Amino acid sequence: MTEAAAAPGLACVADGRGCGTPLGWRNKGRCPACTEAHNAESRVLRARRNPLPPATLEVVIEQLGVGVPLVEAARRAGTTSKRVRSMAAINPRVAALLAAADDKRLVRQVVAHLVAVATGEGGDPQAEAWRMMAPALADVELAVSQGPQALARAVEQRRLLEALAQGAPTLKDAAVRAGIAACRLRVLLDGDREFEEAVEQAQLDTRRRVVEQALARIAEDRDPEGYLAQAGFSMQWLNGQAAGDLEVARALAEARERRKDRRAAARAAAAAQEGSGRRRSSRGDLRAARRADTVQRDRVKLGRLLPLLEEGATVGDALAAIGSNGSWLTHARRRVPEAERQIKAACAVGRGKRNPQTVRSSSGPATRDARARQEIVAAVASGDTLKQAAAKVGTVPAWVLRQHDKVDAFRQALRAAAALHPEYDLDADLEKARRGNAQRVPAPRLRGDSTPAGAAAG
Repeated sequence: MTEAAAAPGLACVADGRGCGTPLGWRNKGRCPACTEAHNAESRVLRARRNPLPPATLEVVIEQLGVGVPLVEAARRAGTTSKRVRSMAAINPRVAALLAAADDKRLVRQVVAHLVAVATGEGGDPQAEAWRMMAPALADVELAVSQGPQALARAVEQRRLLEALAQGAPTLKDAAVRAGIAACRLRVLLDGDREFEEAVEQAQLDTRRRVVEQALARIAEDRDPEGYLAQAGFSMQWLNGQAAGDLEVARALAEARERRKDRRAAARAAAAAQEGSGRRRSSRGDLRAARRADTVQRDRVKLGRLLPLLEEGATVGDALAAIGSNGSWLTHARRRVPEAERQIKAACAVGRGKRNPQTVRSSSGPATRDARARQEIVAAVASGDTLKQAAAKVGTVPAWVLRQHDKVDAFRQALRAAAALHPEYDLDADLEKARRGNAQRVPAPRLRGDSTPAGAAAG
């Protein structure tokens, strides 16, 4: 075992430096959480680095949708099953179809087992495999008694509940993860009180689990903001939970008090270790403690900045996405010893993925426009129309249309977000904006933007 590996019962060496995230792995954390985060990030990066061509991917999805086995579907599309499985890391439709294919394979195994038991050729009803197949047998019984539509509804409901149990923050996010169209949600919820209660309970359990984990990370001083962002929430949401629940408010106050005690103890231990053989002034101790806290916060921010740079974002866009600026980055490079090397490496990885035509200045209106484009893509992905998404950033569809025609990366991201909702016609909204008489198109007005939004002549 290397010195960076976490032995059973010992804390991860990346504890407090991104443990449980890809940054934890880069900081030599080798606990199961850091390893799993690193593996998940690697799968996503490999899939993005070598994706299947859109035409090939559509053939695979079509073949899987009509029940063709994975290996045969990949052969017909001119690729391999391994590459198709790798696309599941970045394509929810492929992931959902592969999960459905695995369910069908399990049903075939159940049928084969039943035949073996009935003919006396083998099979043990008491075996562990038999007990694992019991849910599939229940599905077969449901399909026989109520028809295939009832089985399809039950399977979709089960996948929604599984996505919620795995941490999806909203029902729409759960539908995306499960590969279910948003228009199907009302059908699945309509008239099924038991399923509605199960959804409410699953969402309540998810919120309770996220609150517990966030409080534990606050108490242990382990980057609660990064964990909440990864789970689809924020510190503002956590404070809102505390405002509406006295028990959560009390637990949050206790967690912050424990974090304060932990930091004080760490500063005292560091001062005692560094002060051996010489006496340091209390003013110097306070300066050192403040400097250590600042470096720790810089490392947390760098943990959110580096993945964006590796994915091809410009430095300005990446800083805007994490709510920071170039002044902080200049100071962080001086304060954090490894920052310069990590930033250069991340930029080198992302440079090949960046379209030179989309590079913009990292400050001023370009940064504002980049942030506005990101928020518009996120709004459309969550189910908003083009007009609703534009209103959220304080502009109109005509501005979005101009960005769509001018910025290649934004056009691709916007269409990918709209594709998550097959019932939404993005081209119709764009054409409506094109026909409109936009004499004055306001620039975006983002939250926290102190610069007055100007207007561009139509």
